[in-house]
Amino acid sequence: MDKRRFVVWDADGRPLGAFFDFEAAHQWAHRRLRMNYSRLRAPLTLDDRVAKVSRRISESRCELVAWVEYAVLLGCDLAPPARTADGLSHVRSGRCTRA
Repeated sequence: MDKRRFVVWDADGRPLGAFFDFEAAHQWAHRRLRMNYSRLRAPLTLDDRVAKVSRRISESRCELVAWVEYAVLLGCDLAPPARTADGLSHVRSGRCTRA
């Protein structure tokens, strides 16, 4: 994994920069929002990919967002394709399973 674990994203989900330490990324994001000529829409998001937390940064506040894994879902159990009398394959309806 890239050693720059702190990534700043704009409000549209585009990456703006990656940093080696939190403080540098955090200060940079606040400075970007304060620039008069910046056309960035708030909020910016600062992700810590290792600790699995984010900071949502706007002009007036900085919120901590913890990532939570709700559930691991199983895939769908699809039946194999069925051969018909004409030799063509058709997929039978399958059913999805939930964890």
